Amino acid sequence: MSLSHLHAAEAFGAAPRPPAAPAEPRDPRALSALPAWEPGDEPWEGLVVTGVDACGRDLAELELSGARLEGCRLAGCLLEGASLSDVAFVECDLSNAVLDQADLRRCSFTGCKLTGASFLEANLEDVTLDGCACGLCALTQARLWAVAARTCDLSGADVSEASLRHVALDDVKLVGTSFFRTSLAGIDLRGCQLEGIVLSDAMDEVRGCKMDLIQAAGLARRLGVVVEG
Repeated sequence: MSLSHLHAAEAFGAAPRPPAAPAEPRDPRALSALPAWEPGDEPWEGLVVTGVDACGRDLAELELSGARLEGCRLAGCLLEGASLSDVAFVECDLSNAVLDQADLRRCSFTGCKLTGASFLEANLEDVTLDGCACGLCALTQARLWAVAARTCDLSGADVSEASLRHVALDDVKLVGTSFFRTSLAGIDLRGCQLEGIVLSDAMDEVRGCKMDLIQAAGLARRLGVVVEG
């Protein structure tokens, strides 16, 4: 985490807590394949999984804790209503995965692909994203608490009607990102690429956030204000 990123998180009084170190696999077979899952099964704990291809799997309401998934393909997986705690995703592909109404606590995503993933009405608490592709990601009506993103691409993402608290963004690409009816108060957008973000006509969403002069001038022009040097 860079100093600017750390300071931005500390400014809100709450930096994301990292996932607890995963335990040794409970079952050695879990190293080569994810077991079958049905709602109501015993929670998965202590999985350390590498290079598994589980694209399109139905893992709705999955309960997973103390786990590390590295180089796994989870594209298109159904994880609706899943409960994920102390989980580290490293260089995993979760593009177009469905995590609607999921609960993520103390989770980290490093070098992951989350393009088109859906987190509608999900809860993300103590979550970090580092070097992730999150374009076209859906976070509508999601709750983000103590979330930090660094060197991520959120272009075209939908973060409308969401609740953001203690959120830190460092070198995040926000091109065409929608923050419609989402308050950005207290969030430091300096150092992020801010271009064509979607706001309401009154642009109340940006009230109380921090911007540099170039970013502020760009928004001022949308209001018809002529900015001269």
